[in-house]
Amino acid sequence: MADLSEKQSPSFARREYELQEYTVEGQIVTLSPADAAKQDDLLNLIIDGNPFEFPRTVMALDAYGSPVYDKSGDVTYRYSTIYDAVDKYYRTQPGDENPIPILCHQQHLKSVAMCRVCMVAVQGPEMERSGEPRRDENGSVIYSSRSTLVPSCHRTLDDYLNIHTPRTPHEKFRSQIRRLGELTVELLMCDQANPQRHLQTEDKQLPELYKLARQVDVPSLPRFPRSSSHATRTTDTSSSMIKVDHGACIMCDRCIRGCTDVKHNNVIGRTGSGYQTRISFDLDQPMGDSSCVECGECAISCPTDALTINEQNIPQMDRESNSSEMTIEEIQAHPLLKTVPQKYLSFIKHSFSRKTYRRGDVIFREGEIGQTAFLMEKGRFQISALSRQKTLKKHEGSVFSLMTRFRFDMEKDDSSESHSQKTYNTFTYGGTFSSPPKDSLKILPDHAFVSVVTKADHIFGEASCLNNYPRAFTVEAMDDECSVIEIRRNIVLMLMRDRSSRELLEKLYRERAMGVDLKKIEYFSSLDEAGQEMRRIERLLKDQVELTKVRPGQIITREGAESNFLNLVRIGFVRIEKKTAGGETYVESYLGPGNHFGDLEMLVDIDSCYDTLNDTQQNTVDQYGRGLNQASYVAMDNVELLRIPKEIFLEIYTQYPMIAQAMRTLTRETLDKIRVMQPTDIGAMKNFLDQGLANAQNLLVIDLLKCTRCDECTKACSDAHLGTTRLIREGLRFDKYLVTSSCRSCRDPYCMLGCPVDAIHRGPDFNMKIESWCIGCGLCEEHCPYGNINMQPLPEKKSWWGGQSKGPIEADADGRAVIKIQATICDLCTETSSKQPSCVYACPHDAAHRMSGEKLLNLVDLESRA
Repeated sequence: MADLSEKQSPSFARREYELQEYTVEGQIVTLSPADAAKQDDLLNLIIDGNPFEFPRTVMALDAYGSPVYDKSGDVTYRYSTIYDAVDKYYRTQPGDENPIPILCHQQHLKSVAMCRVCMVAVQGPEMERSGEPRRDENGSVIYSSRSTLVPSCHRTLDDYLNIHTPRTPHEKFRSQIRRLGELTVELLMCDQANPQRHLQTEDKQLPELYKLARQVDVPSLPRFPRSSSHATRTTDTSSSMIKVDHGACIMCDRCIRGCTDVKHNNVIGRTGSGYQTRISFDLDQPMGDSSCVECGECAISCPTDALTINEQNIPQMDRESNSSEMTIEEIQAHPLLKTVPQKYLSFIKHSFSRKTYRRGDVIFREGEIGQTAFLMEKGRFQISALSRQKTLKKHEGSVFSLMTRFRFDMEKDDSSESHSQKTYNTFTYGGTFSSPPKDSLKILPDHAFVSVVTKADHIFGEASCLNNYPRAFTVEAMDDECSVIEIRRNIVLMLMRDRSSRELLEKLYRERAMGVDLKKIEYFSSLDEAGQEMRRIERLLKDQVELTKVRPGQIITREGAESNFLNLVRIGFVRIEKKTAGGETYVESYLGPGNHFGDLEMLVDIDSCYDTLNDTQQNTVDQYGRGLNQASYVAMDNVELLRIPKEIFLEIYTQYPMIAQAMRTLTRETLDKIRVMQPTDIGAMKNFLDQGLANAQNLLVIDLLKCTRCDECTKACSDAHLGTTRLIREGLRFDKYLVTSSCRSCRDPYCMLGCPVDAIHRGPDFNMKIESWCIGCGLCEEHCPYGNINMQPLPEKKSWWGGQSKGPIEADADGRAVIKIQATICDLCTETSSKQPSCVYACPHDAAHRMSGEKLLNLVDLESRA
């Protein structure tokens, strides 16, 4: 574990043989047992007169709620602060407010305690000589009469701390906090060019500092003169996107932390000293001449007018006939959107749209690519589901690794069978109803009622929007007056920065994921999903199932350790590693979405299951050890698991004979299909996984034995895209095939991470698509691990938004900004007249082919056996 900040950290054991995997805050992390025990170290606090418990340490999270790791790969922890505890106490759901005001601090940023706006009063207990707190005859802790004012964002917690916030019932402390807050904000306001702006009630879009001044009743006439250093500071208009007013800067460092810690651009810093200190870009260059990519993170982080996005820089988007534009006030009225920065809402306000529907209107259908989510405002929405009849492909493998490789075939088959002609099952969703209401819509024969959601459920469609997978449901309006707010992926990611919003989304995601994925486990598929047994199992699992995220390279479970979970892979790929007799680790296989592991180890440890095995099967099990993992499972990329704990798994086995019988049958069938992997298989599999081919849905591969290097594929690509080729006939080799540098249409696309304007997303055929409103910031190119995205100058300058710049956007003669460069990516020629990849069509030797990574592996395997 990494060192804790602010205090001398305890000595944490880091011996390899002591390390184990634990689930902490929805993440699998590797800790020593001593470190894991610290998760239960709860402190006894008093918050505004009410007792409350809160952990001493919490996992350090990045801006989007993922764990922070140190250079050694250990998860990082930090000491809890007063603000953490008060926020958890008061904000139990979106829309609740924390009584402690903040200015320089934000939940997704590191605390620096620059402004002292978040001051609270604290009292410590009177202590006995033994070191224990002194108590009265009733056993209550006696607190000291002395109090201290401290910044809540930075002050760490101690046991038996009595905390007084602006909502404390004690007038003495409440008055102290209020007077100090007023003075602090007034001092900050006196250096602003218009210190009375907060009194202008008609101004609906005040920066955070002015809103805070209005909240604490700062006097209309400042008692302190404006600093001469602020009055003489200049403005910087060199950027087409962002205007810099150094005179309005209060040096809160939010822009620096946003640029460095959130976007990792490392452009903004400090320069000067004393009263001459100000922010700077690179080596004190104008913003437009610096290496700034104009992503806008600094501007949306700034609580004043020091960094503002030019009004002309707001992108316009086409609207559907049933949608209307929304004002900032209407957007902020929704509880989930209250925590989104107002500047960010102003910048992307045209990407919000209010849509209205009448009874029977379809919002989206199952199987469509999910690029947006929907916040409910009015009416009820019926959710129905299609569960494709699973095509299970049984793969041979070792007893404890490939036994559960039953693939859920999501690829298009050769038949022309339509969506409605297939066989479907149903599953539950975790919504308002368990059975259709009387006024439910007519359900199609191949559909089944799942649930009804209302405004109280806040949101739907968020899962597909975040994980880039197809829609899992069909949603229809149930009332004549239904309205929703449609939001894009960048807004959903912004919601993840707020703790309460993130917890709500994760709760909904977990409940809905269980209903969708439970049927992917084959021994549950035989149950009648509308029947009593399935309902009882769902109720049993509802609060017990864990939805867990795993970072790339993290061990999920170790070889030789006891199996304690059934793990279903929802997203990503898991690598199966084993050790030879000499102790060397080799990769045996991998598991993708829809596969599960860990259950067979638990099943063969049950006597009633073990006794049904024949002698050969029992010998195979005894060779590895009953109940022990005989392989290590390691996340290859960002993995999401649905985990059923061992005690619940065994309870299902005991109470449901039909499921138990299916489990025993599966165990016997799997044990009969063991084969020992050959060294050639091991080598090919290692290369396959090391090159990231398992994540690829659409590779451009060239058979090097057929290719004559005529370069017709590259020429055809260039001709189809106005002279800008989307592929490079170079890349990694897999057997006799060249994997070219062309977009792979990854199942888990890294390129979509962090796009500030949501310009890159999936197209209708699962291919990646970059929209015309790309601003050329280059984040997608940086995130693509395969070098398949390139920044290309546009053949013609394209007007988009106003300003002046020397960055990726520059101004023309009329002062209107034009985009100089944009990201380019293979679009599979979906927008050309041929509607098929030009590179494959143009190859005269049948050497170029498009295929998934799995098909490439199977092709190489078949050729090696021929």
